[in-house]
Order: sequence, then C-alpha cells, then structure tokens
Amino acid sequence: NGGGNPFRNALATLADRDELSMMAHSLPFSHVVAVLGRNIHIELHATLLYHALLLNPSFRDALCRPVLPLLEAIYMHTLSPPRLYTLLAVLLHLSENPLVVQTLHQAQDHQTWYQERYLCDLSAASVGVLVLCRVLKANLSVLHDSLVQSMAMALLWNVIQFAKNLHPTATQSLVKLLAHAAKKEQLLRPSPDEAAAYLATARDLLLCIQLGCTPRLLPANAQLMYSLLHASDVLNGLAMHPSEALRDDIAMVLGTVAYCRAMVDQGDDEGDGDDDGRMHDLTMEQVLERIQGGCKALAHSETVRHTTDLAWSADKMVLSSG
Repeated sequence: NGGGNPFRNALATLADRDELSMMAHSLPFSHVVAVLGRNIHIELHATLLYHALLLNPSFRDALCRPVLPLLEAIYMHTLSPPRLYTLLAVLLHLSENPLVVQTLHQAQDHQTWYQERYLCDLSAASVGVLVLCRVLKANLSVLHDSLVQSMAMALLWNVIQFAKNLHPTATQSLVKLLAHAAKKEQLLRPSPDEAAAYLATARDLLLCIQLGCTPRLLPANAQLMYSLLHASDVLNGLAMHPSEALRDDIAMVLGTVAYCRAMVDQGDDEGDGDDDGRMHDLTMEQVLERIQGGCKALAHSETVRHTTDLAWSADKMVLSSG
C-alpha cells in the first residue's frame, strides 16, 4: 500500500502551473510532457509517466505529444517484454481519453524511425495501427505473451474507435495481420491449443474492422473498405470457418464489403472487378470515389448494426470470448 508514500502523494496532488499559476505545489505540465516525451525510451521516464497517469488523472489532459515517442519506443522494444509492458500500459491509459485519440487522427507527420518503409503524411493514429499490428504479429510468432496481446489489442480497439481517414499503409497492415492470423490458424487447426491464439486474434481483428464499418465511422473509412475489397479471398475463407462465432463476427463486414463492391461495379456492363478484388478498368481514385459514395449511403441505412462506443482500459482487456 503506497498511501503513506510521500512521493506518490506528491505526484497525485501535483497541479498544472499552466492552468493554476498560483499553486505552490505545481509544475507546468506542458514542460513535463515535453521532457518525458523526448526521453520516453529511458525506462525511468516511462515508469514516471505511467505513475503520473495512474495517480493524477488531470495529468492526462496535457498528454498528446508523448504518443509518437511512445510509439517509437514500442517499435524499438517490441521484443523486450518488461519494457514493452510499461510502454503499452502508458499508451493504453492515454488512449482512454477520447480527446487524445481524436487528436491522433488529426495530426499529420512523417517518421524516419520506422525501418520497414518511409512514413510520410500519416496521422499518429495510422502510425499507431502500424506499430500495434507489428507488435501483435511479433507476439503471435515470438513472445506468446497474453498480457502483450491483450494490451496491444485493447489499444488497437481504442484507436479504431475514432478512425478517420486512416492511411492506406495502416489499413493494409490491419488486413494483412488478419490474413496472417487466418492462414496460421488454418495450418494449426489440427492442434487446437496451438491454433487458439491465432483464432482469438482473427476474431478480435474482425471486431475492430467491424467497428470501422459502423455508421458513425464508415463515411471516413473508404480506404479501409478499399483494403478489404482487395482481401476478398481472406474474407471469403473466414466466412467458411468451422467456428460459428467467427462466422457471426465476419457477417457484418462481408455485408458492408459486398455493398461497396456493388457500388464499384455499378453501371459497368463488362464489370470492373473480379473475385480477387481487383478493379481493372477504374483508377484507384475512381474506385475510392465510388466506395466513398457507398459508405455514405450505407451509413444512413438501417442495414448496418451499431456498436456501442467503449474505450478499453487496463481493467477490461479481453475483446472476444470463447
């Protein structure tokens, strides 16, 4: 019990000098955030930030800037579970604040630290999707850590809660991870215990994608639909999965994708698409324009099921059951 710890008490009662300049026990939170953000890769700074978030709820209001440094640190320490726990926990606490997540979807930037590809003009949320998908894939293949899995998936859910114009690289990463989980689960299906983690991941990813298909988010997520159209084989394979629960999870996604495909093919006598999701005779801009129109129309219909808004916290980190 840390109730008598003076350092914890001081951290819990610390006021923001930016807002309350006359308070004696205060610091400018903007400066604290700037310093911690620059050094978040140092374990002490990450731990201090975690405890500040945990003990001082008002501290969260100043915290948007550390997110990209946090994502970079998570990227660097993906295969180092002790460090990864703290970094994911900090980001999870931040993502419980809707204002923080909404800001992530608005800011555009370029990142030089992501080695797999050059990231230019991506929102912080799109970078987050990329990094979290990378963590989830590494966890499935190497770490096999249930806590990492739960926190990363909960973070992905919180980010998708306010998904807006995700970058194509981010939506492709999401769909590729789904394809990877589906393929591995099928290969391991004769050994249910080994296949279980991949099945759970596929279901959780489908729930995140399903969230992006809800009326509130659909008009701003044409790029997600475009990526799903290109993954028709994966989706059709999952539609035939022996698990009834998974088939239920994918039903709404399949309906939304089918509607968008119909909008793309509409008015073309010879057909612009094929079973592989490639639209031959249209430019990408034309396809996206038609998908966008379909998303807006579908968002106003009653055929898309609503999903209740819910930010996942450290206390509720399992998205699917069974």
